[in-house]
Amino acid sequence: MPEPLTALIERLKNDPRVPRFDEASTKQAVILPLLHYLGWNTHDIDEVTPEFPVGSDGRVAYALRASQSSMVFLEVRPPGEELQQHLARLIDHSCQAGASLAILTNGLVWRFYLPLRANRVESRQFAAINIAQQDALQAASAFLNLFFLDRVRSGDAVRYAELLYQARQKKHLLAHTLPQAWNRMISEPSETLLDLITAATEELCGFKPKAADVRRFLSGQVAAFTLPLAGPEKPVPPVTASGSKPSVTEESPVDIPPSPDTEEDGHSGREKTEEDVGYSVNDWAHKLANDPRYAVCQDPDDATALLATLAGQEFDGLPVDDILERAGNVYFLSVKPKQEQQQQLEAQKLYNRGLKVTGIAQKLGISLERVKKLLTG
Repeated sequence: MPEPLTALIERLKNDPRVPRFDEASTKQAVILPLLHYLGWNTHDIDEVTPEFPVGSDGRVAYALRASQSSMVFLEVRPPGEELQQHLARLIDHSCQAGASLAILTNGLVWRFYLPLRANRVESRQFAAINIAQQDALQAASAFLNLFFLDRVRSGDAVRYAELLYQARQKKHLLAHTLPQAWNRMISEPSETLLDLITAATEELCGFKPKAADVRRFLSGQVAAFTLPLAGPEKPVPPVTASGSKPSVTEESPVDIPPSPDTEEDGHSGREKTEEDVGYSVNDWAHKLANDPRYAVCQDPDDATALLATLAGQEFDGLPVDDILERAGNVYFLSVKPKQEQQQQLEAQKLYNRGLKVTGIAQKLGISLERVKKLLTG
């Protein structure tokens, strides 16, 4: 974890001027330094293009171009401004230009989107960071995961975004569907439920009720036990401790996995489940991320299948979503950098022995461009 990035975030958290910055000051004091520590060359207008034109009259604050095929749009507003009103325009511009990631920020709150997803604009968000409220080290880890230059260039950032998006959508869909399932169970009781109530009643009083009596009883309780249903499924906005909808400067971070060296502490609002399994979330995540087959997993289903293979009979009791989120973090922050460092040492060793770039590429099974990058550091 680069110390300068963590130090920058800590300084921004403690600077009372930041919430009062205008757009120009936000770009100069927050955006450009942060981009610099994330590996972007802020002096190269081809890599970090300010006021990038889109369509006939549209513009985005910055287009971050890691390669010809990977582009991130970054829209910047001042800290006191509501971000939501600018979202539709940012997504529209991103779709027009084919940007794989879109970021909307006021310098303190950062919202991350997969703009090319074919669903409601608000539902394309997969993560958020709140510099003012989040631990500096955790925020720095999240920034590195989400749009560090090398990760955008390699496609790892988008793959990681897809993992977060899938987990977030699944979480929201389950939260939306569980009340429906409960209501159906109460209003249309199955034979299994009737048998359970019948058996429990007989055990308590010694008399077995008739099925019709149980049905009549449940019918009379439907109104009391029916849960209110939400509208169409959509991302759940963060809430403050009082339960009120937060302002832009109050927004809490959402759906960012903790760093691999940090234990679950409830910061993300996720309940601990490690006591319910024989092997902790952290241990399973490290085991999964360190398996050589994990590097070629294309989506959460592949990673889940690999976890099932590793866990065997223990798989059914595992909190799979938590493990997948942690494993992604472990892989991108710990395992992959070590693998790349080892690969660089091997490439340099072969080069020192007199092998040409082509020979090194064949020996290591990697591309010529990858070899050149390894040799130039």
